[in-house]
Amino acid sequence: MRSKLFTSILVPAILAVTALVAMPASAQTKTLKVPFNFTVAGQICPAGEYSVQWYSRLNLVQLESKDASQTFSWVARSAPANEGRVTLKFDQDGANHTLESVQFGPVITAKLVETASKTRVQSTQSSSGR
Repeated sequence: MRSKLFTSILVPAILAVTALVAMPASAQTKTLKVPFNFTVAGQICPAGEYSVQWYSRLNLVQLESKDASQTFSWVARSAPANEGRVTLKFDQDGANHTLESVQFGPVITAKLVETASKTRVQSTQSSSGR
């Protein structure tokens, strides 16, 4: 009896998760060039090119370094329309920059850090995609 219960509940759940992972989510991608080192979730990211992807079906925004050595993902929420632009907002404290939020068109991440200073810098890409 126990094995039938296991088979009837757990196997379909595993198959559903596998199908969701294997299913390609429609993603939009833009590439941004960040001219300075910055911090995300306690990790230092070097200046350079980063791809920002929005998986609309999953409501997920992802930031990935050009060499794919660093990837960060966040659940997004609705935001005022941003005309297809991708915006990375940074909190700046002296020479240190910390990623504050990521906006991809009509969605934005929650605030990623508590803002300690008043200086903000942003990097925006509007037209070219990858």
